[in-house]
Amino acid sequence: MKKNYLAICRSLLFSLVMFLVAAKEVKAAYFTLSPASGNYDAGSTFDVVVGISSGEEKVYAADVWINFDSNILSVNGVAAVSSPAFPFVLGDQNIDNDAGIVKIALNPAISSSLDAQPANGSLLTLTLTAVTAGSGNLNFICTDGSINDANIIEPETVSDIIVCSSNQAGVFVIGDSSTSTSTTTSTSEVEPTSVSEELDTTGESGESVSTDVGGSDELPQTGVLMPVLLLTLFGVFGLGGAVLFYRL
Repeated sequence: MKKNYLAICRSLLFSLVMFLVAAKEVKAAYFTLSPASGNYDAGSTFDVVVGISSGEEKVYAADVWINFDSNILSVNGVAAVSSPAFPFVLGDQNIDNDAGIVKIALNPAISSSLDAQPANGSLLTLTLTAVTAGSGNLNFICTDGSINDANIIEPETVSDIIVCSSNQAGVFVIGDSSTSTSTTTSTSEVEPTSVSEELDTTGESGESVSTDVGGSDELPQTGVLMPVLLLTLFGVFGLGGAVLFYRL
């Protein structure tokens, strides 16, 4: 009976430990991208917002390290959003479009770590340019346990609480802008051709529209009609006078 009791206690203790570990992982912090995907034409410029999710964990500082496909994309600039998820001051900003790496330090903006709060929301805006057609990826450079990459620092022990596997990746499809231009040009060339064919069919007899509508069926003009009426009236009056003279 005693052995069964101990076995039950061990099982409950193990379950409690696993629950606490799972709960800790759920609360752990990670970075996000918005949008995380999209379709753009080569030569166009678009923004991607870097966000953070720390659950109930307080955040004191952070480092954003991102790797991107430099043959497909380039990063033009970095700016803090108007109301970031936690207060910070932009520190060192290293944008290397040849290597395809962005490194940004988010230094503490509060006087004491005791003032730190959980961080859930937007942090930075990355402005990117679509260089050429292809599929361009954005990934956070992150290794669990390493401080020489992307980090999210909590205030109590000033330790890294990021969970690298939870970081969001981005995929952006860049199309060839010349494709849509050529399609538009070919369509514009077809439309005038169809219009000209209709005009040729309508006027193939060589006569104007007014000539076809007119002809021998047209009514006499006013200048021709008046003499005809006068002659008719004279004839009626003459016939009436002859009849009257005959009766007399």
